[in-house]
Amino acid sequence: MNNTVVIACYKGKKTLYDYVATFLFTYSHIEIIVDGISYSSSLRDGGVRSKKIEFNYDNWDLYYLGIAKKKNVKLFLEFFEATKNCDYDKLSLLLKLIGISKDVEIDKYTCYEYVARAFNILFEANISLNLLPNTLQKEIRNWR
Repeated sequence: MNNTVVIACYKGKKTLYDYVATFLFTYSHIEIIVDGISYSSSLRDGGVRSKKIEFNYDNWDLYYLGIAKKKNVKLFLEFFEATKNCDYDKLSLLLKLIGISKDVEIDKYTCYEYVARAFNILFEANISLNLLPNTLQKEIRNWR
């Protein structure tokens, strides 16, 4: 493990949600990748999960973030173990799409909330948990 961290932003149009989200924004989903394994909360997969994804560059934009400290990767993996299988926060997503933010729950996550938390752990950052994928990827890429 070399602790390489990447974010992947989905711009494909596989579902009605993807069409609507990419019409309003550039991206409909975001993943954080640590050493080749993707972590996120996925509407399609029902919540927090990890998996190996073969990224099609027609549908995904990938951004290299750097190398995380070993201790931070350990903390992130502990966070993942504590949150895996938590539900997807559909209400938070719907409210966000109409411009309303709500407090982040500790047992439900949207993709953007999960990736922001993961990034904050991995890089000792303080990125907002209430940014949609399009804005989140910009904030993460400009962080430091």
